[in-house]
Amino acid sequence: MQILRELNRSDIQKILTGKTINLVSNDAQKLEKVLWAIFLFLFAPFEVLASCIILWLLIGCFALAGVAFYVIAIVYITVASHQTKHLRVKSAAATDKRLEVMNEILSGIRAVKIYAWEMNFTEAIKQLRRYDPE
Repeated sequence: MQILRELNRSDIQKILTGKTINLVSNDAQKLEKVLWAIFLFLFAPFEVLASCIILWLLIGCFALAGVAFYVIAIVYITVASHQTKHLRVKSAAATDKRLEVMNEILSGIRAVKIYAWEMNFTEAIKQLRRYDPE
């Protein structure tokens, strides 16, 4: 808050405008990605079915090998996506905890320096930086 008191009104307005534009552009990009994902999700089964039919017409029963490959690839990608999601959630939780501690340390840096608690906090930060997914 001390920083905001030292800035004049026009500087604060520029900062707020910049943040607003940044947030809106990020949201617009996410919305665009979601719309493309929905489009692909709706039409991907038709493309796979059409590919299977064309393969069957061109090479006959050997097309079943291609269909089997499609099925195996879809299952593999689905399982890998779920595992990646779980790893991202765990990683985000660890990052949030680390940032929370760092913000607390930085906000109370004077007390840390006055009471010479640097070594205690250094060890705590080292422990937080070690990522153990279990």
